[in-house]
Amino acid sequence: MLAAVGVGDVDNAERVGVTMGGLNTRVSSSVGDMVKEAGIQRAKAAELRERAGWPNYDAVASIAWLGYDAPDGLKDVMHDWSARDAAGPLNRFDKGLAATTNVSDQHITAFGHSYGSLVTSLALQQGAPVSDVVLYGSPGTELTHASQLGVEPGHAFYMIGVNDHVANTIPEFGAFGSAPQDVPGMTQLSVNTGLAPGPLLGDGQLHERA
Repeated sequence: MLAAVGVGDVDNAERVGVTMGGLNTRVSSSVGDMVKEAGIQRAKAAELRERAGWPNYDAVASIAWLGYDAPDGLKDVMHDWSARDAAGPLNRFDKGLAATTNVSDQHITAFGHSYGSLVTSLALQQGAPVSDVVLYGSPGTELTHASQLGVEPGHAFYMIGVNDHVANTIPEFGAFGSAPQDVPGMTQLSVNTGLAPGPLLGDGQLHERA
């Protein structure tokens, strides 16, 4: 079973985030956590837009995309077969968002985590109406330059969490080409420990499923 679950008014959102999971991502076991994270992402985006004084600050949406058969073991995750199979459906999904929106200048941001970062990279290399891309916990991207993602310079980002064994170890085997941190044109986003408003402390970890 596959799914794509949106939080917010996707058709009328000025900013839409599409998040892609990786190893062992299943509707049966992952959809609850991914939808919760989508809600948090949307709420934070709206909060930042409100602080910046944007009109229609709440016109944001976040989508948890579970639209592929994610690898569920080490044997499968060490190959790009599943990623290549999923790249087309994700590409078509992004194009569908752009085609059906009621907003003239909708801005789509693609988020790819772990093996999902490879899927996202391959999907965008096919040409997708995406404005920004963030790859994190990535085992590799099959990229030689960020321009292959089809976004403007300075709009391709990556994150590496503290003790991120996927991002720091798997790319050394070369199965998926260069890691984002080794791709020219990619910009690093900080995951440093920091305080957030309220009784929260960030620990520099990436807490989404692999």
